[in-house]
Amino acid sequence: MVDEDATPVAFLGITETWWRCYMTEAQVQIPGYNLARCDRPGRTGGGCALYVHNSMAISDQIEFSDQCSNLTAVYIGSRHTIVAVIYRTGADVLGFQIMMDGLQKFIDNHSQDTTVPDIWLMGDFNLPLFRWRDGIPDSIDQPVYNVLRDFVDTNLLSQMVTSPLGVIMCSTSC
Repeated sequence: MVDEDATPVAFLGITETWWRCYMTEAQVQIPGYNLARCDRPGRTGGGCALYVHNSMAISDQIEFSDQCSNLTAVYIGSRHTIVAVIYRTGADVLGFQIMMDGLQKFIDNHSQDTTVPDIWLMGDFNLPLFRWRDGIPDSIDQPVYNVLRDFVDTNLLSQMVTSPLGVIMCSTSC
């Protein structure tokens, strides 16, 4: 049951969609939301989607997909805001760097004079050693971790979620 008087969620990011290119937007649409998606054609798993409430028009969007990463990002001009969802599967540092450079270019293209858009970055980065202390990432000297840490530092981002959103169940052999 949906509470009609509740304030709607502004945007919702999903990773591991497993959607295929033959799946139409009508099949995965949530009423009242616009959809930006990045599937992984020809591969199993992965993919990401971003639902943006209809009250916020998407002015521009980008997507990126390679063997190890997916990105979908939108610019909401009326709010001067960029929202991005990332799914990263493997240890491909170069592909991750290229994707994050593309996202940075998208941010730079929508910066007005000295005003940088608000940035909401969410996703599954598969970087289990990346830890936050007081909103600042711990120093881990591994190239793939440095890519994300440098992006966070460049854009003055901080961690908003303070506890895990899901639990992974595994055997003792994980």
